[in-house]
Amino acid sequence: MKMSRHQKGASLYNILIYVVIIGLSAAMILQVVPAYIDNASVKSALESLDNHVGITGKSKKKIKSIIRKQLTVNNVRDIPLEHLKVQKKKGKLIVTFDYDKKIPIAQNMFLLIEFKNKYEAVSH
Repeated sequence: MKMSRHQKGASLYNILIYVVIIGLSAAMILQVVPAYIDNASVKSALESLDNHVGITGKSKKKIKSIIRKQLTVNNVRDIPLEHLKVQKKKGKLIVTFDYDKKIPIAQNMFLLIEFKNKYEAVSH
């Protein structure tokens, strides 16, 4: 029987590279996931407008207040509310909440995520 002199398997350097890649990926995921969770809360707040009777007849200020309260209950505090737009056109209510989330990665590197949310209701 001949014994092979070459080792098979991953070297220490390969394992180290895999660990670094997995670690960086996990760190990135841990920073990105909260932004998507917050956006899910924004969508939920907009969809909750369906539960309010006569929402199309309420003032823009009241609608913004309803959404603000819903976001506060869901502990969403780092999304600027100036991006919340309420429009009323011919018996139609359109609420848009479009914003960007800038996530720092390293020194001068950032990940920019753009979220677009829209809610429409028609008065009956």
